[in-house]
Amino acid sequence: MVQSSAERYGDKIELKMYRTGKDMDYIRKYGMIYVGTMIINEKIFIKNLNRKSIDKAIDDAIYELDT
Repeated sequence: MVQSSAERYGDKIELKMYRTGKDMDYIRKYGMIYVGTMIINEKIFIKNLNRKSIDKAIDDAIYELDT
C-alpha cells in the first residue's frame, strides 16, 4: 500500500516506515517512537497509517517540494 502510493513520484520523496519493537535505526535520529510511524523526507511524521492519510501526506510532501 505505501510503496504503491510513493511510486507515483519516483525519486522525489524518501519514504521510511518504522515498526515499533522491530526497527531500531531511527532512535538516534528521531528518538523513541511508540507506535508504527511513517516518515516522509525526514520531516513529516504519520502515525495514523491508513490509505487516505498516507496519500494526503505524500501529496503534501510533493507540494512542499514544488513550492
